[in-house]
Amino acid sequence: MTTAVLDITSKKGTAKSEIPEYLIYEVYMGQPIYYKGYRDVLNGTKTFEQISARNTLQSWLKTRISLGNITVVENSGYEVFMGKLGIDFGPTDWRCCDIAIYKAGIELTPYHVKFAPEIAIEIDVQSDTQDLGGDMKYIKTKTNQYLSHGTKKVIWIFTNASAVMESTKQKKFQIDSWDKDVEVLDGIKFNIAQMLEARRQKQ
Repeated sequence: MTTAVLDITSKKGTAKSEIPEYLIYEVYMGQPIYYKGYRDVLNGTKTFEQISARNTLQSWLKTRISLGNITVVENSGYEVFMGKLGIDFGPTDWRCCDIAIYKAGIELTPYHVKFAPEIAIEIDVQSDTQDLGGDMKYIKTKTNQYLSHGTKKVIWIFTNASAVMESTKQKKFQIDSWDKDVEVLDGIKFNIAQMLEARRQKQ
């Protein structure tokens, strides 16, 4: 297993520690981006499984948004892919996507897909952004990378803020509460507040 080198600065100076490859979440401009919480793994206070696992709300949203739209999306000539799909943006760059919608018929292989999706849906930031300028800079950079490679719309869902952000090339970073309809494709929408309310009524 290959490793990357991390500079850890302390009061005594700078020490170097090797970071296992499995802690890399994405790679941008040839530089690794690590899972949020990877420092806890290096310190031995958490396991990789603890930092990489989704919470119940994130997992539920990913599943319901995907399953709730599969039939209508596929009937419109697209396919839904969910679960940290690896997407290559060049020889040294790759990203993970929570829910990716592609035109139907892309080749199914044991490798990353080689081009950006039509629609990308992300649920919260899963990477450590401490050395990347913070979460918002990371979000903007990743969103712009999607759009510059042909993605028509990027949707971010923020569970802590109960908010959704939509971006297209024409309108970027439009943030709204999640009681508003979110249009995935023409005529295909979801509303998180309504989804949650429907679940509550069944209990």
